[in-house]
Amino acid sequence: MPPDTCADRFYTALLNADWDTAAQLVTDDLTVVEAPGLPFGGTYHGIAGLKSLVRSVFANFQHLKVTPMSITANHDNAAVLIRAEGLGLTTGKPFDTLICEWLTFRDNRIATITPFYWDEQLINTL
Repeated sequence: MPPDTCADRFYTALLNADWDTAAQLVTDDLTVVEAPGLPFGGTYHGIAGLKSLVRSVFANFQHLKVTPMSITANHDNAAVLIRAEGLGLTTGKPFDTLICEWLTFRDNRIATITPFYWDEQLINTL
């Protein structure tokens, strides 16, 4: 399956909490690397690590809405532009920001995900 199709199916699965489908679209040794300066920063491994990361992200915000806006891909990479909006958990402060997630593929499955935040400082002040 082409990387753009795989990425689209992956984000659709995540948004629907369809972990079985998500697991089929990633490698067993999936690695997700979040910036160390974020409240949920660190390296996460496999589908279990991804689930843990998602729980951590959603635990930091209220009414979090994540919308994939576009996917640009070549034969073994994809960039997914994502809009994230909601309220900070402790401050109640509204936010609306962009995230670009860089995906690499191996054997037609997602092997790594590296998110880049438009405004990492904003995330840390919520």
